[in-house]
Amino acid sequence: TDELINESENLIFNASQGKEPDLPLSMYEMSDSVFRDIEDAYNAGGRKINGFASGFADLDEIISCFQPGSLNIIAARPSMGKTALALNIAQFGGNLAGSVLIFSLEMSAEQLTQRMYSAQSEVKLTSIITGIMDAYEFSQVQEAAEILKSRKIHIFESSELTARDFHSKCRRFKHKNPDLSLIVVDYLQLMHSGNKYDNRQNEVAEISRVLKSVAIELKCPVIALSQLSRETERRTEKKPRLSDLRDSGAIEQDADTVILLYRGDYYDDDRNYRTHDSKAELTIAKNRTGRTGACNLTFRREYTKFANYSEDY
Repeated sequence: TDELINESENLIFNASQGKEPDLPLSMYEMSDSVFRDIEDAYNAGGRKINGFASGFADLDEIISCFQPGSLNIIAARPSMGKTALALNIAQFGGNLAGSVLIFSLEMSAEQLTQRMYSAQSEVKLTSIITGIMDAYEFSQVQEAAEILKSRKIHIFESSELTARDFHSKCRRFKHKNPDLSLIVVDYLQLMHSGNKYDNRQNEVAEISRVLKSVAIELKCPVIALSQLSRETERRTEKKPRLSDLRDSGAIEQDADTVILLYRGDYYDDDRNYRTHDSKAELTIAKNRTGRTGACNLTFRREYTKFANYSEDY
């Protein structure tokens, strides 16, 4: 029954988008439109990047923004800040006009909203949670609330999300919100395929394929957060590697970009990271449309906020 419903929804969605299913695109059809884009970029003196900007200059310079139809993985060990980074991209990136859909499998919509209030207002998250703040801080939070109300950010909270449900909900959302510009999944390993598999690796492989197919079908970038394996903890050098992606090599295969997040201060014995701003390193370990490389951000822990890197952190 679920398969029939999914197939029917797909046919209806394609019909509503004016698409005929399973028909190839000829070079005659594609050539003119692609060349017009190149010509416009040439005449303008350079191409305007068509994608969802992360809001971080050094990262966007490497990946050329998150491209429509792309699957982008942000991976890190627990407590490195990958949820905060994804929320910051959703909140401050793009053109602030398109719709953003966030699937939260670990935290409630209320918790995510509190984090966005903190990042927007730069009032400590603990103050927002407890309500202990002065009049100025309260006014900043009030202003942040008004700004966020105007943003088209939608949160779907579910501790039990199957790949089929994800596909269906994204398709329905796109039908009602044609301006959908970004989908965020927090996080990949908490999803289930809805089918029975002998091992978790095969199940994650199916989930990865569904994420990629949704990105292509809806012409929208998908950012999926992923846990890294414990191998990083066993090494002297704690910086993550592409091989540390947990559960399946299919994630690496399907992804257009893989961004590994690392904060060296997390491993400091004095634990200064708990209260101070710190340097976060992003390693772009895979980039299907450009070069790989690395860049730094500043992590402002008290506000769960990343910023363009400054030596003054």
